[in-house]
Amino acid sequence: MKTLSFLKHHRLKIGGIAGILALQYFIMEFMTARAWTTPYSWSQNYISDLGVPECLNNGQLDRVVCSPLHGLMNTGFITHALIVAIVTLCFMHLISKRWRYSIAFLAAVYCIGLLMVGSFPGSVAENLGGDSTRMMLHGIGALLAIAGGNLLIIATALTVRTRFPDYAIVSLLLGVVGIIATLLFAIQFDLGLGIGTLERIAVNPAVLWIVLTGATLLISVADHSRSPERLLPK
Repeated sequence: MKTLSFLKHHRLKIGGIAGILALQYFIMEFMTARAWTTPYSWSQNYISDLGVPECLNNGQLDRVVCSPLHGLMNTGFITHALIVAIVTLCFMHLISKRWRYSIAFLAAVYCIGLLMVGSFPGSVAENLGGDSTRMMLHGIGALLAIAGGNLLIIATALTVRTRFPDYAIVSLLLGVVGIIATLLFAIQFDLGLGIGTLERIAVNPAVLWIVLTGATLLISVADHSRSPERLLPK
């Protein structure tokens, strides 16, 4: 009971810190990419290439895919799923009760997608490594993570727009950019930016949004003009 009471009292702070820690995703990505000797192309390689456990260079590829620190990237995916779950649980009480189940569902979709991407590594676009089952599960996970993450941004922004207007505006911008990039990525129209760049424009808004949410929660804690109780939905 004491633990539950502590978590309830400090949930804004816990959620805020967890949200900031979402930056680990970019750190894991950078470190994994730096370990490549080919080297890794941020504009032409897919994000999932970083998690492929096999080293491959078949006739279908115009580059070698070999990620020495593939476990680090997959750990980053899974860790991000846990962070999203924590932030959502800590943020949920600020959302109107009638929208909580919808937000929880979208957050679950996002988290499940991330867990699948990290647990069944591969690059579906080029069918790299493993068997067909692993590739199928990875593809489903990628779809859930990318689409679920961007829809979560937009839905949350709309539900808290009166309580956190500035946060909602920035969130909506991130969500719209993410959705547009997701649609372009689905039809493989990279606008000349490179498919890797376009994929990051589709994926990164959700990661940045979790960091933004964390910062917003910490600012709410630091704002001495109002207490956490006053942030509760009516």
